[in-house]
Amino acid sequence: MIKRFCTLLLGTTITLLAQIDKNKLNKLEVEALLVKDMTTKQMLYSKEPFKEVQPASLTKVMTVMLAIERGNLGESVTITRE
Repeated sequence: MIKRFCTLLLGTTITLLAQIDKNKLNKLEVEALLVKDMTTKQMLYSKEPFKEVQPASLTKVMTVMLAIERGNLGESVTITRE
């Protein structure tokens, strides 16, 4: 259940960021991927949709969610050692 949720969350994130480019999605080195329009419930893209895979780190998922909700995705960010 959590595996499918994380995959769906990733797909939703991609949908929010840009128009779906299937050529770019095909080049991603992932075991499985689902992209679904959450408004229409239409499946926009899938790669091995029924394959069970380990979920991504929840820290990474949360970081992406916060960046989308609160960040400026067009702005460059510099990270220092401090």
